Amino acid sequence: MQPNYRTIFTEMLLAQSAAIGALADVAARCAVLAGQEYQQALIALAGKMSPKGGVAEPAHPGGGSGIPGASPPRLASFGRGIVGLPRVSMMVFLSQYDNLRGRRGVVRD
Repeated sequence: MQPNYRTIFTEMLLAQSAAIGALADVAARCAVLAGQEYQQALIALAGKMSPKGGVAEPAHPGGGSGIPGASPPRLASFGRGIVGLPRVSMMVFLSQYDNLRGRRGVVRD
């Protein structure tokens, strides 16, 4: 099979449009993760503020987290979300590229 320049150019355009779609998807997922973290941080800050005219009590009797030295669960889930982004981007890219190319005929030599 001898590919011509039009076929090569078409494949390049399809690959670039699939890459742009994957980039947009990953950027949206990253923005959602960041938004959730900001929301959790604001909730935590609001919980630490003392009420008007009174003294705030600590959430735990010792004043710290339940397990000393443990990272908060939301940090662990945020880390898992960030680590999974490259895998998600590759899967999105491949699926969009397949959808853009459509059905292909079987090439026989």
